[in-house]
Amino acid sequence: MRRRIGENRHRNHGASLLEVVIAIFVLAVAGVSLLKTLTVATQSTFTASLGSAALYRCQEKIEEVLADSYQQIDEERYPPELDLTLDTRGTLTTEDDVLFNRVVTIADESADERSLKRVTVWVMYFFAGETATEELSTVVAKASR
Repeated sequence: MRRRIGENRHRNHGASLLEVVIAIFVLAVAGVSLLKTLTVATQSTFTASLGSAALYRCQEKIEEVLADSYQQIDEERYPPELDLTLDTRGTLTTEDDVLFNRVVTIADESADERSLKRVTVWVMYFFAGETATEELSTVVAKASR
């Protein structure tokens, strides 16, 4: 038997139903993976911005302490600040705000004839049911005359 030229021409046009189903499945798996990756990346970025904002609050308090004289630097002067809000997205609503606490500790680290105090500020913030902490320290020396 001989086949005529062009007899099978119409059999290979387009994709079969099985090929279409497999292609849709592959695209769906890739799409879900991509969305999961974007979600994790967004969460990581937000967490990093919370850490930066907490460090800013530490720096803010250290600058307040450094504005005082050496004799005024005492733990009782800087009581713990509890349940403060951290505006994470710069919005007017409070729905995206995060609660934080700020604590200052001052330790006398005088040695020999040098008068030194270590000032440490901790900011603890609460997000997604977890607590995270950022810490910043500096040493203050008594001015010599």
